[in-house]
Amino acid sequence: LYELINLFRPNKTLDFDKISPSSPNARGIPVPIFNEKEDCSTCGNCAKACPTKAIEIASKTKMNIDYGKCLECGLCVEVCKSEKLVNSS
Repeated sequence: LYELINLFRPNKTLDFDKISPSSPNARGIPVPIFNEKEDCSTCGNCAKACPTKAIEIASKTKMNIDYGKCLECGLCVEVCKSEKLVNSS
Protein backbone atom coordinates (compact mmCIF):
# COMPACT_ATOMS: atom_id res chain seq x y z
CA LEU A 1 0.00 0.00 0.00
CA TYR A 2 2.83 2.45 0.90
CA GLU A 3 4.52 1.74 -2.41
CA LEU A 4 1.43 2.81 -4.30
CA ILE A 5 1.06 5.99 -2.23
CA ASN A 6 4.72 6.89 -2.75
CA LEU A 7 4.31 6.62 -6.52
CA PHE A 8 2.14 9.72 -6.46
CA ARG A 9 4.16 11.78 -3.98
CA PRO A 10 6.95 14.10 -5.15
CA ASN A 11 10.50 12.79 -4.91
CA LYS A 12 12.43 13.53 -1.75
CA THR A 13 15.87 13.87 -3.24
CA LEU A 14 18.32 16.73 -2.84
CA ASP A 15 19.25 19.04 -5.65
CA PHE A 16 23.03 19.00 -5.24
CA ASP A 17 23.47 21.97 -7.57
CA LYS A 18 21.68 24.21 -5.07
CA ILE A 19 23.39 22.91 -1.92
CA SER A 20 26.57 24.54 -0.66
CA PRO A 21 29.29 22.30 0.85
CA SER A 22 29.58 24.67 3.80
CA SER A 23 27.05 26.34 6.01
CA PRO A 24 25.88 29.76 4.80
CA ASN A 25 26.44 31.03 8.36
CA ALA A 26 30.08 29.91 8.41
CA ARG A 27 32.45 32.80 8.89
CA GLY A 28 35.65 30.94 8.10
CA ILE A 29 38.26 29.42 10.32
CA PRO A 30 39.76 31.53 13.12
CA VAL A 31 43.30 32.62 12.32
CA PRO A 32 45.58 33.84 15.14
CA ILE A 33 47.47 37.07 14.45
CA PHE A 34 50.59 37.65 16.51
CA ASN A 35 53.20 40.31 15.96
CA GLU A 36 56.38 41.18 17.82
CA LYS A 37 54.97 44.16 19.71
CA GLU A 38 51.66 42.76 20.88
CA ASP A 39 51.00 39.23 22.08
CA CYS A 40 47.86 37.41 23.14
CA SER A 41 46.67 38.54 26.57
CA THR A 42 45.94 34.88 27.43
CA CYS A 43 42.60 35.84 28.98
CA GLY A 44 41.09 32.60 27.67
CA ASN A 45 37.81 34.15 26.55
CA CYS A 46 38.14 32.57 23.10
CA ALA A 47 38.70 29.11 24.56
CA LYS A 48 35.74 29.55 26.93
CA ALA A 49 33.44 30.76 24.15
CA CYS A 50 34.28 27.88 21.79
CA PRO A 51 31.36 25.40 21.85
CA THR A 52 33.56 22.46 20.79
CA LYS A 53 36.65 23.38 22.87
CA ALA A 54 38.79 23.54 19.73
CA ILE A 55 41.05 26.31 21.09
CA GLU A 56 43.85 25.78 23.58
CA ILE A 57 46.08 28.66 24.64
CA ALA A 58 49.62 27.41 25.18
CA SER A 59 51.39 30.73 25.80
CA LYS A 60 51.31 34.41 24.83
CA THR A 61 52.78 33.54 21.43
CA LYS A 62 51.23 30.14 20.76
CA MET A 63 47.62 29.10 20.34
CA ASN A 64 46.55 25.58 19.35
CA ILE A 65 43.39 25.40 17.23
CA ASP A 66 41.95 22.04 16.27
CA TYR A 67 40.39 22.86 12.90
CA GLY A 68 38.76 19.43 12.78
CA LYS A 69 36.60 20.38 15.77
CA CYS A 70 36.04 23.99 14.66
CA LEU A 71 32.47 24.80 13.61
CA GLU A 72 33.51 28.12 12.00
CA CYS A 73 30.90 29.90 14.13
CA GLY A 74 33.07 32.95 14.83
CA LEU A 75 32.29 33.17 18.55
CA CYS A 76 35.97 33.15 19.47
CA VAL A 77 36.66 36.13 17.19
CA GLU A 78 33.76 38.10 18.68
CA VAL A 79 34.91 37.71 22.30
CA CYS A 80 38.64 38.28 21.72
CA LYS A 81 39.41 41.57 23.49
CA SER A 82 42.93 41.91 22.11
CA GLU A 83 41.74 41.20 18.54
CA LYS A 84 44.31 38.46 17.99
CA LEU A 85 41.83 36.22 16.14
CA VAL A 86 40.30 37.05 12.76
CA ASN A 87 37.99 35.08 10.48
CA SER A 88 39.53 33.75 7.30
CA SER A 89 36.61 34.67 5.08
